[in-house]
Amino acid sequence: MVFFHQYYSWKYLFLKLNLSILFSRKHIQEINFKRKNEQTQAGSKLNALEQTWVGLVGKNYEIECAINELEKEVINLRKQRQTNGVNSSEQ
Repeated sequence: MVFFHQYYSWKYLFLKLNLSILFSRKHIQEINFKRKNEQTQAGSKLNALEQTWVGLVGKNYEIECAINELEKEVINLRKQRQTNGVNSSEQ
């Protein structure tokens, strides 16, 4: 009778532990699925932000080039005034 009781005690414990393992695995799987979704969404957001950043860097470069061209034009206009005898301080 003791053997019978011990057998079922161990069997019950074994089943209980297996059930606990199943629940733990399911919980881990849910966490991993959630993490993967969050990382995928974050990756999409990072890509969008990177594209925006690249666009802004390109615009800054265009603005810097335009400023450089305008500065060259101002220098050339000042040189033309000087050769035409007009002092830049007069205007």
